[in-house]
Amino acid sequence: MYTALIIKPNKPFSKKVILLCKKTFPKLDIFFSTNKKKIPQKLKNKKYDLIISYLSTWVIPENILKKTKRFNINFHPGPPKYPGIGCFNYAIYNKDKTYSCTAHLMQKKVDSGKIIEISKFKISKNESIKTLSLKTYKKMFFLFKRVIKKIKGNNISFKKIKWAKSTYKRIHLDNLSTIRIKVNNKEMDRFIRSTYFSGYSFPRVKINNHTFIYKKNAR
Repeated sequence: MYTALIIKPNKPFSKKVILLCKKTFPKLDIFFSTNKKKIPQKLKNKKYDLIISYLSTWVIPENILKKTKRFNINFHPGPPKYPGIGCFNYAIYNKDKTYSCTAHLMQKKVDSGKIIEISKFKISKNESIKTLSLKTYKKMFFLFKRVIKKIKGNNISFKKIKWAKSTYKRIHLDNLSTIRIKVNNKEMDRFIRSTYFSGYSFPRVKINNHTFIYKKNAR
């Protein structure tokens, strides 16, 4: 079985995922995905029986997906409730009591394909992005092992679980990450010009016990 593993390096359990794939699929091509790297020509040209995407930053085009003989499987570090990016952020902001990671087929639209399996777990009231992500990566590795076992046994089936209709994009996450304070544009410009000097002084906003320091060109 010709298999392609697309994986983001230096993530928790990434090395274990690679080792398991090497043991399971003798004919294996590994592609390391980062935001700066483009999809390599080899992945575009070669026909695979199986493509596995694990924490990849690449959106695999439909013309590549259509060439795969068996399955294109993605491991999404969030529940079907949060397709796209920012799943950790939204779960914490919305005070969710449970969370999950999802194994699903890839389609043209991001995080929309048939769901193979989810791994659900509880999250605490004081969860942070760091703690939630670490819990998720651990759960996702065990989900990965179960799905690989299903592939080996030719036992892939699908759950009757649907994705949320709206896919979260970068603009939505940026909006969530922005605390908006109404200040006249001219007054804000005067405030920044009179207090910002790179390496020496920075304008800041204090809200309750939290201080936010201005970063140049962030607007």
